[in-house]
Amino acid sequence: MNNTQTIALKPVVLKSPQGYVCFDYDEIVMFKADGHFSLIYTIYNPPPQRICHSLTFIEKNYCRNILFRCHREIIINLRHIEKIETKPREITLKNNLKAKVSVRKFSFLKKLTENLNTEMLSDKPDKKLKNSRTIYRNSSGKNYTGKRSKEDLIKKLFRIFKKS
Repeated sequence: MNNTQTIALKPVVLKSPQGYVCFDYDEIVMFKADGHFSLIYTIYNPPPQRICHSLTFIEKNYCRNILFRCHREIIINLRHIEKIETKPREITLKNNLKAKVSVRKFSFLKKLTENLNTEMLSDKPDKKLKNSRTIYRNSSGKNYTGKRSKEDLIKKLFRIFKKS
């Protein structure tokens, strides 16, 4: 049996007017600025919850490679993108939430999705993404290779495009 070691993402703990609220990254669809506070939209589709943190705080502490600040007033979860529209520069997320994207962030997002699609769909990886395999370590300590997950590719693409 090959057991892979997985690193669980820490839950997002945010201060609300009633106390502290915990979320998993998979539950969060997007954050939207509301003055000095933020609104958090989740997959459960109730009205958004008010959070006593700014988007800057959320971006510094929780935007690893899953959350992406696409506009000065919006942070989205890349896992919940359903459609990207080029003309109005909008992203449609789960629960039919729409998020506008700034010009600079749209070009970055476009490159990110193009490279992600070419890497996931083709046998030949992109030149910048030569290594389409990653090394895992099983419980006995032996290394083996396997296909990259979508999250691994997103992380690698973030590193590439943040440098350029």
